Amino acid sequence: MLQELQLSAQQLLERPEAFNTGSAEILVSALLLCIKDTKIAAKTENVLRSLQNVQIIQELIGKHVKCVMSTMEKDKASLQEFSDMVEHSAVLQKHFQCYLHSILTRLNKDFSSKPNCHLLVKVSLQLFQLFPQEMRTICWKATRFNELDQYELSTGGDVLPVVTGLIYTVFSEDLDLESRLLAAMALVMFANVAPNAGTRCKMYNLLWDFTGILNTGATTDCRMSCDEKAGQYCARFQQVLQAINACNNKNSEDCNFGLEISSKHTGFAHVAFLHALLVNARVKEINNFHQAAFTAILNICTSSNYAYQAFNLLVLWFDSKMKVLREAKAKGYHQTLCSTEMKGNPLLEKTDIVSEGTFSKSLEFSLSKPMFGESSSTAVERLLSLLQRNWEHATDGVAELVHKSFSLLLEAHQREQHLADEVIANKETNFYKSLLRNVSHLPWTVRAKFEQMAALAGYVGTNILLADMPDLQQEVVNALSSNQLAKCASRFYGKHLSVTLSEASDRKDAVKIWQCYWLQPLINAISSSDTLQQHNATRYLLPSTLKVFPDAYAILTNALACANGVATTLNSKSSIDNDKRIHLTRVQWLHASIAIMQVGRQLKFITGADLEVGSLREALFHDNDVIRSGAFATLCVTPAKTERLSEVELCLLRENLSKNMNIDNAPFRNGLKTSIKVLLCRVRDSSISQVKNADRLPDQVYPAIAFVDWLYKHCLLSLYPGGCYQRRKTALDLITQVMETFLASPPAQRRKGKVPESTAKLVSLALAAGMWDFCGDPAARVLDVVLLDSVAEIREDAAYIREQYFSWPPHAGAAVDVWYGMQQWLSKGLQLCCSSRSQDCEIGALICKMIYRKCIIPGKAVISWSNGQSLGDVSLYSAGCETLNSSIDFILMLKQAVDKHLKTTTAFSKDVAPHTPVYGIILAIQRCVSCLLLDLPNVKTNDELKTLIASLLELSAKAIRLNSLVTEQEEVNPSLADISEAMERRGGQSVGSITITAEQHYLMACYWLTIKESMTLIGVIAKQVPNQWLSSIAVQIADQLVVIITRCRHRGILEATTLAASQFFQRLLLSDCEVTRLIPNNILEKVFVGINDLSAMASITRRSAGLPLLVVTILAAEPRHRKDLLKDAMSRLLSTASRREADALGENVDLPQVHALNSLRAIFRDATLSPKTLQYVDKAVMLSIDGFSSPAWTIRNSATQLFGVLVDRLLGQKDLERDSPVGTSMTAAQLFALYPNLQTYIVQQVLHTSHVCGSGALSMHPGTFPLLALLSRLAMETTVTSKHNSEAYVMLSKGLEQLLISPVFRVRELAAKSLLTLMSGTDSMHQLVKCLQKISEGCSQRFCHNGLHGQLLLVKCLVEKLARNIQDEHSFVSLVSDLLFTRLLWLGCRENVSNVVKALYLEICWLWTMRTNQPWNRLSVLGIDVLYNLEQCSNSDKHSIGRCKLDQMVASILVNSSLHQASRANMATSCLGQLLCTDNADLHTAAVQAFSECKEPDVLKEVLVS
Repeated sequence: MLQELQLSAQQLLERPEAFNTGSAEILVSALLLCIKDTKIAAKTENVLRSLQNVQIIQELIGKHVKCVMSTMEKDKASLQEFSDMVEHSAVLQKHFQCYLHSILTRLNKDFSSKPNCHLLVKVSLQLFQLFPQEMRTICWKATRFNELDQYELSTGGDVLPVVTGLIYTVFSEDLDLESRLLAAMALVMFANVAPNAGTRCKMYNLLWDFTGILNTGATTDCRMSCDEKAGQYCARFQQVLQAINACNNKNSEDCNFGLEISSKHTGFAHVAFLHALLVNARVKEINNFHQAAFTAILNICTSSNYAYQAFNLLVLWFDSKMKVLREAKAKGYHQTLCSTEMKGNPLLEKTDIVSEGTFSKSLEFSLSKPMFGESSSTAVERLLSLLQRNWEHATDGVAELVHKSFSLLLEAHQREQHLADEVIANKETNFYKSLLRNVSHLPWTVRAKFEQMAALAGYVGTNILLADMPDLQQEVVNALSSNQLAKCASRFYGKHLSVTLSEASDRKDAVKIWQCYWLQPLINAISSSDTLQQHNATRYLLPSTLKVFPDAYAILTNALACANGVATTLNSKSSIDNDKRIHLTRVQWLHASIAIMQVGRQLKFITGADLEVGSLREALFHDNDVIRSGAFATLCVTPAKTERLSEVELCLLRENLSKNMNIDNAPFRNGLKTSIKVLLCRVRDSSISQVKNADRLPDQVYPAIAFVDWLYKHCLLSLYPGGCYQRRKTALDLITQVMETFLASPPAQRRKGKVPESTAKLVSLALAAGMWDFCGDPAARVLDVVLLDSVAEIREDAAYIREQYFSWPPHAGAAVDVWYGMQQWLSKGLQLCCSSRSQDCEIGALICKMIYRKCIIPGKAVISWSNGQSLGDVSLYSAGCETLNSSIDFILMLKQAVDKHLKTTTAFSKDVAPHTPVYGIILAIQRCVSCLLLDLPNVKTNDELKTLIASLLELSAKAIRLNSLVTEQEEVNPSLADISEAMERRGGQSVGSITITAEQHYLMACYWLTIKESMTLIGVIAKQVPNQWLSSIAVQIADQLVVIITRCRHRGILEATTLAASQFFQRLLLSDCEVTRLIPNNILEKVFVGINDLSAMASITRRSAGLPLLVVTILAAEPRHRKDLLKDAMSRLLSTASRREADALGENVDLPQVHALNSLRAIFRDATLSPKTLQYVDKAVMLSIDGFSSPAWTIRNSATQLFGVLVDRLLGQKDLERDSPVGTSMTAAQLFALYPNLQTYIVQQVLHTSHVCGSGALSMHPGTFPLLALLSRLAMETTVTSKHNSEAYVMLSKGLEQLLISPVFRVRELAAKSLLTLMSGTDSMHQLVKCLQKISEGCSQRFCHNGLHGQLLLVKCLVEKLARNIQDEHSFVSLVSDLLFTRLLWLGCRENVSNVVKALYLEICWLWTMRTNQPWNRLSVLGIDVLYNLEQCSNSDKHSIGRCKLDQMVASILVNSSLHQASRANMATSCLGQLLCTDNADLHTAAVQAFSECKEPDVLKEVLVS
């Protein structure tokens, strides 16, 4: 259309006399219509500009504008049209300039109206933004006094109501956030039209102060109406206007912008106002803006509930700051400041450029106090702490904003230093190094460490990274074993290589550095036995390496060749020395070789001719699925889609493809399918160009065509009946790939990857050569047999191929026998629908659906039947034209069969359902209705179809009602016992019998299946029915869904119903009809009323059955931009769950608190609701912990399940294999920053429990254990996020220390782990020495064994954390070793009678010696002394508590001491014989176990011989 308009405009310019008024009106109407389309608005504007001088066009545009203005007062559409036109066209803006007063009058409407508010705010913003000069004239009155121009803000007219409405919008919490942001922008643009810079700055200040007044003032009465609030806002704004008029002419050049920094200024109004200032304000005119704004933004980010908008402010602030620094660099300021003495001061007192005239003065002050000087400054430390706490924020988009802010911080510091260095030469800073030290304290299990190292790599250099982190290479490789860490570790690796290349003098030196540090770790990763690590290394590390260093390919292949003992010809100069040669097993070598070949081929380092055939053949025949999958990918996947297949590739594929079709490994089958898809595209694309002008297949493409033909026939042969599932599934997948690659499918099914049109000629030439008969009779017959398969997935795949790519009927224009065959096929399908086996019913429904969709709906066939005959006795014959009645008649025929069955079911006969089941016919109706509604745009709708839909809904409701196993008390939800009694009555058995016959089991299955298929039919109608029919049936569908979800107990029915309800409620909430849109709200209201009504609640199992599913289904269906239902539901559920339970309730009644807790659990488990429910986590955690102390078991049970879900939502799930929380990267500081109320609650609970524990009582609060479990799951603190000086942290630490003396072992253990999470690296070292010194004093005084054990548990946790990171702290290591083996030696002596304490002490000594590489002689002596004391014990002591663990530790210490000491003639070795020959079974077993764990056989042999 646009091209036609451009052509018409050109013709009008060339021959204006040829256009009459009618043609010009059509052209103008089309142009005004196109200008509203954002995609073509720019090109349409060019056309309008070219017609600016054509009088008739301008007259018609003016006429249209006048028409729009005349209807604007009454018609909202005119206001929307104005907004669209002025937004995209400067030409149209000129026509609207004279109507601004009228538009302002139209805007004087109620801004509190939600439907109109967004549009009114948008138009207001456009007025101030697009018409600044005109709006300045309207808003400000110019007067002349004492020969000076003075301005007075107009307080009358139409401007004041508009600005008042904008202010009301900013503070209205009922409106959406986008409208409030736009309103704040409009207010700033209103200030921008002020006549001079001083007045503008005063308006910024007054508006900010005004927002503070409204945010903290007297307007806090929730009962005030919108009109009362608006009146209060208007009255206060009058005062603001008077203040502006009073001072707008005094000191007009004073541009100090002093924001009032207050912790109360964290509401969304301040967020919106700061956002508007950063985006639209004239920052150059405002002194001190960035200083004040930065502090305000930090306050908002720390305490605001709008995390995304708050951190977006921080990014905008950095962007604005960077813009100022770039402009300063461009001005060449250093020429005027060379003689200025600069003093660095890391405070936030930096100012910005004011104007051209005062540039040098402002910049001199700016550079004298750089904003980002040292990381030790208060503001920067606060910023870093804020970023660290929110690095992995759960709200969508916040984490990305935090990462960007960190990168911008680094760049801002660099730019400041570059600016300062032009004045102060060689000014040195330790900013980046201090940041790197902070990062080094982070554990390697958090993403923040890798991401921050990647950001710092370009500033500190790779040499410092490698020097400060000696384990860097190994930790990067280890991170590949976790999907959570793999991507960020790989990004760091790629950044590291790029920085290495930029730092090196040339590429060769960079390659040598990479080879020195990364060659061995990379080969270890790509040859790892860990499948995930090997896959991630091949996917991420290897491509990054070869892209940065192409020479690395030769180095890698040479290293593998040397590891295999084969001379290489790729790079003979880079041979590896014998002492540096890599040693790999054959499996590892194959892993690495295939990975390098695969990535090398994808990056065009090698071609198919360069492949190592021997290695590929060995890999293809290997028993490792990963190796074979990589080999197939190497053969098939190439970067060039037109690369022809070589003879070697074809030969290898023929040899191995058939042997890999029955593999049980699903990832292998998926990888094989993907590789074959790429291979088939290569065959197609490489062959098309060869057959473009050919009459037969050329010799070059014949082998590839023959291979595809062989592949297709082989897949057909693999579909033989009785074959294994894997072979048939793989065969069908490959057949589908062949069809999709070479045969065109209907356009509606595929939008991308369509088959090229020239493929048809390739297929015809292959058919002429006797190949590629993809859709012939043999293939059709094979697929028809597969349609009868017992596996649903196999049937569906075969049906998809049969429907999409085969002709219906099989041969166009065939004889009558073809239709007779189709008739027999349909008759068989209808008979199967009446079968008593569910699999047969599914097969029959699938056959009916295929024939219905391909023959009946298109009008190719017509069905006839006779009343009184069986369902399968039908006639199918060719139709002359398309008809909707035939489609409806077929469904009506099936409906009549169901009606007939339901009439006989009313007697509740036990013989009805098994012999004449109805669920198969309902399933057939469901599938046919789905096809009919999907093809609805292609058929003519009429009232008959609408009547059919209504009758099917009634049919489903009747089937559900007659097959529901409910009691006569229909208003009460039946219990499982009620259902059992109903079954017994229907089965003719006496009530109370404990036996159920096989026939009764079968009868119940028929009932469940009937209800399930009926609900699925309702779901299909609810999902696909046209919108114009939805409102008339919405209530009926909703009632049926609610009844089944809330009253049914069958898992399959609940899942099917919930899926249907989810799609249905989404349609309702997006409906244009208000009555329809409120249906989900009404359902939720009934649910909440029912929950609180004890008289209506019966026992519906401990998990509330389908009630939580109904709540979650409605809440998840709510649009993302609107979460009013969620907010109300969470408030009511939390209120109900926190109620005190009633007394004297029977066990068969469910408490409201139970339903509320179960509903909360379902809400927090739902991933789609997660971003919106995080704000309620603290309340839910406190509620669940309080629920542990409830006297009602049902509440305790529900609280336990809710707590488990909340912990997983907060911290991630736990890795059971490694006994570590995979997703736990949140520290205590981060948790308490997000939920300050939770911090207060935890401190109170811990202090209360510690007080009870200190009094000697054994009982404690039931919520103590889950509370400690939550704290122990947190990540360790760092120096950046340390907040140990706060009172809450001190109190929490004291409470946890008191719990170390608890008589409960598990409480002591969790308290020690919880204390560890509150310590940073430096604090951990001090705490370890403190604990050891405290324990050493226990020898001279009476020491509680529980307290001693608790202190040792804390020591063990500290040793496990610190031992690997303090290798260079020699003085600290020496001090701890002296304390352990000298002053604490009494713990291993006979004076210590507690075996538990003694075993823990030995374990700590063993851990410390192992992880800090201390000499083993002192540990060996300690183990021998303990062994001697054990031998002197009496027989009764051998069975004391903790003796088994003590024996195990002694044996482990002695064995490891013998293995690790250089001299074999040591005391520990002499005791090994005593251990192996002892009568103590625990000592003997522990010694054998320690020997078996030795990984050096030679050393073990030497020790045993000695």
